[in-house]
Amino acid sequence: MKVVETLTKKIFAPYKPVASGLFAIPAVHPGWKSGNWSGYALKKAKKNSFYSISGYWIVPRVKPSKQNKYSSVWIGIDGFNNASLIQTGTEQDYVNGKAVYYPWWEILPEPETTISLPVSPNDLMFAKISKLNNSTFAA
Repeated sequence: MKVVETLTKKIFAPYKPVASGLFAIPAVHPGWKSGNWSGYALKKAKKNSFYSISGYWIVPRVKPSKQNKYSSVWIGIDGFNNASLIQTGTEQDYVNGKAVYYPWWEILPEPETTISLPVSPNDLMFAKISKLNNSTFAA
C-alpha cells in the first residue's frame, strides 16, 4: 500500500471557537468502552463504505511527571474489529523528564512513521485521509 504525504502540517481552522473558548460538541452515547481507544464506529457498515476522514484538534500540553506518560490524538479509517487501519495524528508524551511532541502516520501492520514537522502545545492541527484507489491513500 502506498501513502502520499500531501497534507500533514499545521494550519489554522477557517472558524473561531465560541466566545468561551470552547467548541460545542453534541453528546453521543457510546456503544462500548475502551481503556485506550475512542471514536465512532458502525458495526454493520458495508466494506469500503468510507473513503475519507478529516479532523481538527489542539495539541495538548503534557504535564511533568515522575513517571513516563504517553498520549496521542488522531484520526483514522477502519480498524474496528479488524487490522485494516490507516491513521494520522500527533504524539504528546512526557518521557525521561521532558515533553516530546511530534506528528505521525500509520498503516497496519507497519509501525508508525514520524513526520518531520515541528509540533508544539496549543497548535491547531488539521489532518485529512482520503482513499484514492484500492492501494493508495493521501494523508
